[in-house]
Amino acid sequence: MSVEHEQFDQEQEQERQNLDEGVVLLSQNELEGINISQETNRIESTSSNFAIDEGQLGFVIDEDSNQNLSVLQLEMEKERKQQESQAQQKQRAQLSKFQLSYQKSTLIYLSQRAEQYKVDKNTIKKLNPQITPRNRQILIEWLMEVSDTFHLKRQTYQLAVNYIDRYLLVRKVLDLDQYQTLGITCLLMASKLEEIYFPKFNQYAEITQGNCNLKQMLLLETSILIELKWLLNPLTLNSWANFYMLKWDQYVYENPLALRLISYSQQDPELDPIPIFKSDENRDYSRFRRVMQALDLAITDIDHYEFNQGLLALSAIIIELSLSFQVLDHQSFDIHYQNKSNSHGQAVQNLGDYIFNKIFECDEQSEHFHMFINFIESFCDIRLADIKKSLRYIAIFFAVPCQEHLPEKLQEKQVPTQEEFYAFQVHYKNQSKIYEQIQLLKKYNDSSLRLVVI
Repeated sequence: MSVEHEQFDQEQEQERQNLDEGVVLLSQNELEGINISQETNRIESTSSNFAIDEGQLGFVIDEDSNQNLSVLQLEMEKERKQQESQAQQKQRAQLSKFQLSYQKSTLIYLSQRAEQYKVDKNTIKKLNPQITPRNRQILIEWLMEVSDTFHLKRQTYQLAVNYIDRYLLVRKVLDLDQYQTLGITCLLMASKLEEIYFPKFNQYAEITQGNCNLKQMLLLETSILIELKWLLNPLTLNSWANFYMLKWDQYVYENPLALRLISYSQQDPELDPIPIFKSDENRDYSRFRRVMQALDLAITDIDHYEFNQGLLALSAIIIELSLSFQVLDHQSFDIHYQNKSNSHGQAVQNLGDYIFNKIFECDEQSEHFHMFINFIESFCDIRLADIKKSLRYIAIFFAVPCQEHLPEKLQEKQVPTQEEFYAFQVHYKNQSKIYEQIQLLKKYNDSSLRLVVI
């Protein structure tokens, strides 16, 4: 009986094992079937979803053709781009309007500020008749040489000249020795304001070769501060020139016509590049130097106070750009060349009128010149008629050949930045001869006179 029970138990156990194996096999087959079914459903669902995405994107995938843009989608894309373009144009117009408004308000502020530092040459002549234009020119030239020797900046030199002339508006100078003391003291004051490193105080006194001492300079400095009411930061010709040069350089890289001309010049090496003033190129530094030489020489002439200082600086830039655009050539400023051009002894136009008419009344104007005129009238908000007087005056200083030797500071060592490279004052040689030439040109530039060839 026990043997039969054991056999029965074994048979039952064998059946359970067979049943379990069958269940396992069934389960695996079912799972595989389920996985296959799920994968099929997923593929179908993905295909269905992809078909919807195609319709949304405007693409139609055909078995016999490649992907193509639908007409409706193309029209929608075109309309969207047009709307974006109109929005960008409106934004640029608003920004340009704001920039022009800001620039105009800036120019108004600078002009109002310049009135505080205005110099009347007739008042100086009445109060200090012993200081002749020639005496003043000698002192200003000497300060220019000292500035070059001491490695001072152009702004420092021009601040000193402003202090000198404004002091003479309210105080009488006894003699020329005191006039020199006034000059070197004003240069010391300007150095304190503008320079980071400058010579020691006693070096300023020593360079006068005994005409003054440090104590005299310090006492005079106190008197100058009181008489000038501590107004020590005038807008110089250097300030105005750098302001308008910066505006021109910005204008060149923002104006659509200028950008197109720049693109042409890059593609064709024979085309002259658009002129700018501040860069690492030697030709741009030469352009900067010609403008600054004209303004430096104008400062030595007391008559420059008869003109708006900002318009003088802009006029110098206009003349230099006209040379770069080949509207003018350097022979236009050679008074001897004008003599030779009129062999019949007839009266010829004075230099200032000749240059102005040559610039603004020429028949053929290039795209460069249209951009140039747009800069003056739109960007600077100045009418051409407003600068005629200033341009006629500053033109005479372009007749002096440009001296492009470097300031002593740059001859001794290199400076770390481009800004410093452009900043230092240079001393021009043969100033006596230059002064005589300028006086002759001024005589011929008088509107009541005409140069007659003999």
